[in-house]
Amino acid sequence: MGVKNKKIAIPIIILLVISVALCLGLGSILSNSQTSNTQPKSIVYGKETAIEIALPFAQAYAQEYNRTLTTTKATLRETDRPYWFIEIGLETVENPESKYHLKTPGYEVTVWADTGEIYHQCVIPPYSEQDFKISLEKAIEIAYPITQVYAQNNNRTIATTVTGWAGYVDSRPCWQIDINFETMSGDEKALHLVHGHPYGIQAYAVTIWGDTGEVRSQNEQGYY
Repeated sequence: MGVKNKKIAIPIIILLVISVALCLGLGSILSNSQTSNTQPKSIVYGKETAIEIALPFAQAYAQEYNRTLTTTKATLRETDRPYWFIEIGLETVENPESKYHLKTPGYEVTVWADTGEIYHQCVIPPYSEQDFKISLEKAIEIAYPITQVYAQNNNRTIATTVTGWAGYVDSRPCWQIDINFETMSGDEKALHLVHGHPYGIQAYAVTIWGDTGEVRSQNEQGYY
C-alpha cells in the first residue's frame, strides 16, 4: 500500500509545480502589461529644442514693450504627459512708473515634450512671492481642468495664450487665470446658435487664492 501511495503522489506533485509555474508566468505577463499601459509618453524634444521653441514668444513680447531678455530656465515636468516648463527672465526697469508691462519679471512657456507643441504661454505678472505661496504655474495647473470641462460642454477649443493676474481681495492674495479660446469662424458661430451654445465667450476666468490654491470663483469672459 505504501508503494502505491508514493506512485500516486508523484503525478500530483508534478501537477502542482506546473500550476504554480503557470500562475507565476501569467502574473508576470499581467504585471508587464499593466506597467506598459501606465508608462508616461516618451520625451522626444529635449531641453535645448524646447527653449528654441519657446524663445520666439518671449522675444515678441520683449520687442513689443522694449524689454530685454535675461535668464532662461527649463524644467522637465514628468507627468503622465511630460512637458518642459520654461521661464524666461526680463531685465529690471529703473523707475517703471505705473506701467504694468515694465514691471513684469518674465515670460513663461510650456512645451509638450512628446510633440513640441505649445501647451500654454503667459506673461509672469509682478507679485510678491512672500504673499503668494501658490506659483503662477500651479495656478494655471489648477485652472486648466476647470476650463477644459467648460470647453468640452460648449464645444470650444482652448488657445495656447493664458493671462495671469496677481492681485488682492480683502488683503488676501489672489490669482485670476484667464484661459483664452480659439476664435470661431462664421459657420462655427452659426452651429453654436443652433445648439444654444454661447459663441461670444472669448475666455474662461478662474480665480484662485494665492495662499492656499483653493478656487474662489469661475466665470465666462465675453458675451452671449
